[in-house]
Amino acid sequence: MQEPEAPNTNRFFLLRQVFSILQRLKLRNVLCLVIILTNYSTVTICHAQAKVTLEMSFPVSNSHVGDFASPVSTYKNNIYTVWLDPDRNTMIAKKTADGVITTITIPKSVAKDDMYHSGASMGIDPDGYIHITSGMHHSGWNYWVSDKPEDISSFTFLGDNVDRKPPWKLVSYATFINDRNGKLFLCYRIKAENKIAWKGGGLAGCVARYDTKSKSWTMLGGMNWALKGSNADFNPMKTKVLVWTDKDPESDAYEGYKPNIVVDKNNRLHFNALGQAEYNISEGTGSHAFYAYSDDSGDTWFKAEGTKINSLPMTQYNGDNAAAKPWPAGVKCLWNQSIVGFGSDLKPIVSYSYKPLIKQDKKAGAKIWARWDGQSWKPNPNPIKFLGHFLTDDDGVMTGFSWTGGPGAKLMRSTDNGVTWASQNIGQIGNGTTFSFDYLYFYQTNQIRFQCVELPKGEKTGIVKVYTITF
Repeated sequence: MQEPEAPNTNRFFLLRQVFSILQRLKLRNVLCLVIILTNYSTVTICHAQAKVTLEMSFPVSNSHVGDFASPVSTYKNNIYTVWLDPDRNTMIAKKTADGVITTITIPKSVAKDDMYHSGASMGIDPDGYIHITSGMHHSGWNYWVSDKPEDISSFTFLGDNVDRKPPWKLVSYATFINDRNGKLFLCYRIKAENKIAWKGGGLAGCVARYDTKSKSWTMLGGMNWALKGSNADFNPMKTKVLVWTDKDPESDAYEGYKPNIVVDKNNRLHFNALGQAEYNISEGTGSHAFYAYSDDSGDTWFKAEGTKINSLPMTQYNGDNAAAKPWPAGVKCLWNQSIVGFGSDLKPIVSYSYKPLIKQDKKAGAKIWARWDGQSWKPNPNPIKFLGHFLTDDDGVMTGFSWTGGPGAKLMRSTDNGVTWASQNIGQIGNGTTFSFDYLYFYQTNQIRFQCVELPKGEKTGIVKVYTITF
């Protein structure tokens, strides 16, 4: 199927007139035929043009570029966003409901010059305190919390406070997410022991939950894991983790994980992380797209078909793999990251990308949506043709963005559980690599707000932007 295009204006109004006439004449069979024919094209006539509003923009370092962070949140009608300025200072801005924008630099917050790994993330807890991380790649916690609720004027560094910082050390890919009740979670990867270097079973995917009363983080998952083989002598202090590949410790392993969560309207947590349980680093970056859900804020976790995972963490042996083999011919492995969402029917969707054996084999390097149909995972071509986050609102409307098929970004919308999609070109809003939704705003409004980065190819600096899209 060809990439969806913006509807032709003449055809759009013609079809609308045809539908109106057929409905008035009650020619239902003909109407159904027209609907069916229309669904095989990419024209959808039930969507008005979206309004795109630029809320804020600032100069940004390419070290903020990445595909994991959570850099924007709306709380009580105020927009908050974080980024790395051209000198890699961690910045935060607040835009009030009446349009006043204030920015400050977080003191002593210069991040590593490390594109794809150093991006700033933020989360807001139920009491209104603002939590920020940045510049972490196999490092200790760079973690700040605002001194007052809803106030960006001063922050305290808590990265060395064992009672306040999130558990563990040697952290990468931190991203915050709130549930529908405002409870704050933090997803990240840890390295079990610095001395292990790149050896199998040395990395784990984690989720922590924040308690506003104790002002502390609790790690979710289980402790049924251990370093093995040549790693066993390192014997690190145990902590709970949520996913661990349990890979051969003698293998030379890259285990990316990049754990992520989305929350549906019933407050179910849908969890996903890419794991590499089968390959050496020279052979691939992923073999498993782990999935689990929780209905009790992360205390217990289940496979898609409802079986409880009794012995956490989830591993290649007891976990749910949305990208299970057999794979199509020409596929080498999974590439870099997997991302979780859900459809209009609230059933999970895990997106991932195949890496081909031959780089030029674009067919084998397809981008996939694996949809749970109630019995098994069904891999299908990713309809928005971009390995990025997408949203499904409380009315069942699905929204994503695509950067393929021409200049500018395409806003993609579906009202039939992702079967057909309408598109609207919304211009050069930024590069698809760094694109993050504002989930708190989405929960409150069913509308779309996001941060993205526009970075010219080969440049060290660009523009970070926050947009709102209303329908």
